[in-house]
Parts: sequence; structure tokens; C-alpha cells
Amino acid sequence: MAELKFYHPDYDIGCGGTEAPFPYEGKMFLYVWNRVELKHEYYCFTTDEFIPDNRAPWMEGVTV
Repeated sequence: MAELKFYHPDYDIGCGGTEAPFPYEGKMFLYVWNRVELKHEYYCFTTDEFIPDNRAPWMEGVTV
């Protein structure tokens, strides 16, 4: 598998830069911090999109 790299001027990699990409249902995700909106999100390398942390597919049916 090719090394995944992430850079976006409005985002930081989660956990102080130590968060690692992880697979879920055939897609690769990374936990990130949106510095503009001050919220956590997940970046999907496969679809090149940001997903709010409360809308992550593995959170379906989970109440917080």
C-alpha cells in the first residue's frame, strides 16, 4: 500500500499530529482538527472529503 500523506491549510492531524490513517469498509480515514471551525472531523483519503465526527459511518446508531 502506498504511504498516505495529508496536508490542508485549515486542518491539523488529530492527537497532536500522531493520529494514523485507519481502514473502514474499504476506505482509509484520518482523524483531523478543523482549525477554522474548531471541530474534529475525519478525512477520507478514498473519496477526498471531510466528514463531521458525529456523521462518521461507524457511528451510525450510536448516541452520545
